[in-house]
Amino acid sequence: MSDSVSLSHLLSVCVQIAEEGGRTIRRFHEHEEGMETYHKCHIEYNPVTLADYTNQKTMDDALKTYLPQFEMIGEEDPSDYMHLDATMSPDDIITDLIPEELLASRIAERADLIPEHLRDEIDQDPLTVSPLNAGIYVDPLDGTKDFVAGRVQNVTCLVGVAINERSKIGVVHKPYAEGPDCKTGVTYFGSLETGLFRAHWDPTWTEEEKRERNFEYIEPLEHKELGDDENFNVIVTASKLDDKAHKVIDSFEPCTYSQLAGAGNKMTNVYMGK
Repeated sequence: MSDSVSLSHLLSVCVQIAEEGGRTIRRFHEHEEGMETYHKCHIEYNPVTLADYTNQKTMDDALKTYLPQFEMIGEEDPSDYMHLDATMSPDDIITDLIPEELLASRIAERADLIPEHLRDEIDQDPLTVSPLNAGIYVDPLDGTKDFVAGRVQNVTCLVGVAINERSKIGVVHKPYAEGPDCKTGVTYFGSLETGLFRAHWDPTWTEEEKRERNFEYIEPLEHKELGDDENFNVIVTASKLDDKAHKVIDSFEPCTYSQLAGAGNKMTNVYMGK
């Protein structure tokens, strides 16, 4: 249909709004600005900050400019942030940042890796995305509790595209790749058909430097059957390690577990095999 867009265009926009969110998070954290917390009604300690709202406003403006045919579903209520200024102009978006040839390079070799129950989700043209029955989901600052506490290595910016209510395309940006003193970040992006890519990110880069960076393909995790005595790793939400969680973990023995915060942070640790 005429409203369809190239996957390259869609990912270029989504990657850059996530990375701009990371740049804003770094500025707020390093200058200790906008750290005051507000609380969402009827939710026990689910804080939100000015950084959340600012990022949502910036993402909204860019998506309405470049992907207006897609429904946008954000974490925050528009009434809370529409009065704010965006931190970047939509004119600053590089609409061909993610090359189509990069995305096409792995489609053929990945065909046999996609589980049978997901094969009906594969599009005839995986390099084109239709807005029909599609939505772009945005979490402008995933891990707000950790952001407020200064544990910024757990914070991410998330952008996902679901088609027919099934997740299909995603971007996870970590503004602090390692710890709170790290000067750079990392971005993961991809789709069901193209696979996952990773790119390092520096908040001081010029447009030319953004274009010149390397996009690294992440090989799929190895699928194998575990023996009865073979140890494996479990990631547990840091704030929810209660008696019930311990019982579940104990049922997996032998295993080791790690306590991590933030949905995006946990996912990056899983698909990097940590």
